Amino acid sequence: MSLKIACIGDIDFISGFGLAGVSQLYLHERMEATLAKIRELFDNPEIGLIILPHRIASQISPELKELRRKKPVPLVLAVPDKSGWMPEVDELRELIKRTVGAEVVVRREE
Repeated sequence: MSLKIACIGDIDFISGFGLAGVSQLYLHERMEATLAKIRELFDNPEIGLIILPHRIASQISPELKELRRKKPVPLVLAVPDKSGWMPEVDELRELIKRTVGAEVVVRREE
């Protein structure tokens, strides 16, 4: 069984992921509605990954931590959006570290 990817964000954010093949796209308009949609996605066994702009994820961080504590899947990945904000912590690296149980280091050979 393959799990689906969901994406929540503004129209530009979800359009890019839609062009990349993500079919579960949800427009963020109000924080309460977005949080309700995230809870709904956590209850959906077909969803394996939720992609959010870091701007939204940081505003609902306590709620996301509580949902992740109760249920590890779907994974939640917060990525920078068009505002260009770069996270202090590399969310993807941390996600891989938690999932694999080890840090993946890429080095260039000299």
